Amino acid sequence: MVIGNDANNEALLRQAFAGSDLQVVIISGTCSSVLSPGLCEPDLIIFDGLPPDAPGWQTLSQVRQRSPVPIIVLTDTEDSQVRIKSLDLGADYCLSKPLDVEELQARVGVLLRRAPKASGFPQGVSAA
Repeated sequence: MVIGNDANNEALLRQAFAGSDLQVVIISGTCSSVLSPGLCEPDLIIFDGLPPDAPGWQTLSQVRQRSPVPIIVLTDTEDSQVRIKSLDLGADYCLSKPLDVEELQARVGVLLRRAPKASGFPQGVSAA
């Protein structure tokens, strides 16, 4: 699942995993719907950008409190405080944009391989 507002990144993320067995679900706009009961139980969540005062920070924290789902945060800034805050709130990885698609694929593969729900390594996603 990808939560974000960047149409260019949404297209990039869809394309990055198009050849794999992964289904990419995009939630644009508000992050609060990810917490709705019965929405879906993603195997991994990518937060695409979390500005310092955004509601996304609260959503990230709430998701982590409720679930061990792997979380990757993509950030537009090189500010280490944003990366540190992401990790402190529960992210497993924090990657800076512009994205290195191969690194993102490898990180997704590692997290899914280690996740309790993962039934194996997704075909078409390389491991690091």
